[in-house]
Amino acid sequence: MTVGQRIFPSLKQSGTIFFLLFLFLPGLIAQFPPIDIELQGGMLVGTPYGQLPSTVTASSGKPGVNPHIRAIASVQLMPHLSVNTGIGYARKSSSFAVTIEDQLDVGQELFGLNLPIPLNVDYTAKSQGTFDNHYLDVPLYTEIRFKQAIWYLQFGYQYSHLLKGSLQGEAEVNAGFLDLGTTEFDESSSLNPRDHALLFGAGRNLNTWGKIGLGFSYGVGKLFTEVPDGMSQMRNLYGQLLFALRIPAIQGSP
Repeated sequence: MTVGQRIFPSLKQSGTIFFLLFLFLPGLIAQFPPIDIELQGGMLVGTPYGQLPSTVTASSGKPGVNPHIRAIASVQLMPHLSVNTGIGYARKSSSFAVTIEDQLDVGQELFGLNLPIPLNVDYTAKSQGTFDNHYLDVPLYTEIRFKQAIWYLQFGYQYSHLLKGSLQGEAEVNAGFLDLGTTEFDESSSLNPRDHALLFGAGRNLNTWGKIGLGFSYGVGKLFTEVPDGMSQMRNLYGQLLFALRIPAIQGSP
């Protein structure tokens, strides 16, 4: 068999396949539920939250306000019901300050001595730090529409992968009459590379081209793989202000 004899049957088979696709694909697409593409953008406001240890005697914090963008495919199962999934980017940051009061074995901590009787003294550590985490989000949620599809409710799940995480700050330590100075800390390696959250949302459709709404994500995953000293296990709690542009992709909206 020559090279030409091997090639031409392949071309004929490919041509037959493309002809059949051209003939039947429009009919297949017509059987699909309507699919829209939504380009979503907005702001996230929130902070990691958790039960603080008993050694923390004072705490304060400031929630982060950061951008959030997503591309969502919305499959219209019914005129008032859709299933949505996609991919997005979110930055979740916040700052905090805590005061820790506990006891310190001066012999071990300062001089590396394991004495038969520990030389415990009261110490105070005042820490300030920031979270600055960047996530790749993959949401999966249901949307239910009411009142001629004007208002909507959403609920679902979101998986997040940590693209870049930072937990850094500094601590000023005083033990008894000793001023141990200020030391910097970096606990970024203790951040969990994966996060899971429950999603809730509500809002209003703006005709057929877009929507505006509010959302809330409740973290159900652990923020830390190993809990840093003076902290406890935390979860991400964030609210969202959302704007969306709807692009009809296949069959448009019903």
